[in-house]
Amino acid sequence: MTLRVMTFNIHKGLNFTSRRHILPEIKHLLQEADPDIIFLQEVQGEHHKRKAKFTDWPEVSPLEYLAGEQWKYHYYGQNCLHDQGHHGNALLSKFPLHEPSNTDISTSNASSRGLLYSIIKQENGSSLHLICTHFGLFKKERKEQFKALNNFIESNIPFHEPLILAGDFNDWRSSALQLLKEELLLTEVFHNLSGQYAKSFPTIVPLLKVDRIYYRGLTCHNGSILHTSKLSDHCPLLAEFE
Repeated sequence: MTLRVMTFNIHKGLNFTSRRHILPEIKHLLQEADPDIIFLQEVQGEHHKRKAKFTDWPEVSPLEYLAGEQWKYHYYGQNCLHDQGHHGNALLSKFPLHEPSNTDISTSNASSRGLLYSIIKQENGSSLHLICTHFGLFKKERKEQFKALNNFIESNIPFHEPLILAGDFNDWRSSALQLLKEELLLTEVFHNLSGQYAKSFPTIVPLLKVDRIYYRGLTCHNGSILHTSKLSDHCPLLAEFE
């Protein structure tokens, strides 16, 4: 079967300047792209002030609103809790998600981060493992988070079973290449297809290569960047696997 995958940092459902609520436009983009599995970062779980401010704020949770009927299976991992609400990562899937969990990989109270994990059971009895993550802005904290990622994968995911790891790694200097490629034997979609990571941030003039889709145990046919300067501050990435 062919599997379409997207990763997208949706900037809490706000536009680049954070002045306009654009969750309806994001939902339309997701529906048009129609991926089977979506890895989302900076998903607003709840925000009392914004809910009161924006008239088009959904009655259900933002994740339920985005999922609609198209992605019946979804899971939210809360990372950051504050006075107005919380936000985190999320998975949306057309297939049932099994054994979901969210592992805290924060290195300080000022920057809450997590590994959102789940499994899709395959007909042959094996599992497709999914990890959605959003790493920190500083090199020192990312170094510790990559160690935590390495430990999680080695402890929880059998090497012979396929894995997709996607999200916002904030690794614009590609310092994690050795760990992910040489130690975990992961391949990055765009680096494999073109020899370089996708330029996905900021959307107005994409220069930084921070968003990634890694995999192993699968065949990747293609990858594409959706240039959406009016949505979020990150470009969504799409990939097609077999």
